[in-house]
Amino acid sequence: MFSARCSLAPSHHRLLPRCVCVCVCVCVRTAVCVCSHRRLLPRCVCVCVCVCECVCVFAPLCVCVFSPPPPSQVCVCVCVCVCECVCVFSPPPSQVCVCVWIGERVGSMGGTGTVKVLQSRPDICPVSWHLSQLAHAIRLLLEYTDSNYEEKKYTMGDAPDYDRSQWLNEKFKLGLDFPNLPYLIDGAHRLTQSKAILRYIARKHNMCGETEEEKIRVDVLENQTMDTANELAILCYNPEFEKLKSQYLKEIPGKMKLYSEFLGRRPWFAGDKLTFVDFLVYDVLDIHRIFEPKCLDAFPNLKDFISHFEGLKRISAYMKSSRFHPNPMFLKLAVWGNK
Repeated sequence: MFSARCSLAPSHHRLLPRCVCVCVCVCVRTAVCVCSHRRLLPRCVCVCVCVCECVCVFAPLCVCVFSPPPPSQVCVCVCVCVCECVCVFSPPPSQVCVCVWIGERVGSMGGTGTVKVLQSRPDICPVSWHLSQLAHAIRLLLEYTDSNYEEKKYTMGDAPDYDRSQWLNEKFKLGLDFPNLPYLIDGAHRLTQSKAILRYIARKHNMCGETEEEKIRVDVLENQTMDTANELAILCYNPEFEKLKSQYLKEIPGKMKLYSEFLGRRPWFAGDKLTFVDFLVYDVLDIHRIFEPKCLDAFPNLKDFISHFEGLKRISAYMKSSRFHPNPMFLKLAVWGNK
């Protein structure tokens, strides 16, 4: 029989048999909650429960120390936090450490919110402005790859101030190299920039192209879709939207023609296999057909591409689920697509 000794702040501790240490701490907003395994024991489970307004980044606050030291074992850490939780571990060599997140905070960050319990920790946490178009392709790729994720969305205030304090209060406290939205947290990895996030997810699933020709097409199309998306976004955020709209409508056929010719008779834009740029192209084509419903009528291969994409099993299921919210496409500051 092994015993467990629990040391933590502020003052709660208890000794349990069979290598189970339960630590409960009440934190302030800037506090952190940590499970740090100094010794791994047979059937050892460390449970840290932190009820607070905090981001769990696993610095030494709540520490479970076991003795005596056993041979190599598998250790499972279950962290239950009423907060946004990120698990970062540095297990000893030859050890396996698994973190399972089973709590989340629901509701506006300024209110009391409610808590619901999940069955498993999301592996990935993408974060964006509420329903921002920049994160749409990321959501689709996470769904297609069947990634276990939880999305956090910041809410912008209404006119005239468009209050962003919910995001600004956290912006420089998240350990991001270039703080921005959207960002993604996956274990120890923290990324900003929507295209970098897409590539990160795609690399995990070999969706960046395999041959040199495919990789070239992926690189070209990644940047082309960004240009096309930015052109529409600039128009939609322009106070002179109504005056400029007619000219943009005249330019859409030329833009769609280039995509049609690039696709040709291929099933996907890089070739025979789906890549992450297909998610970007779908996003661009979809928002343009909403902007101008007839813009794809002259390009049957683009319409077939959209049908093919939306017919993918996991994409179709996601679009039929209550989690799918296609609108609004832009932030509240936009003239079009903000509702």
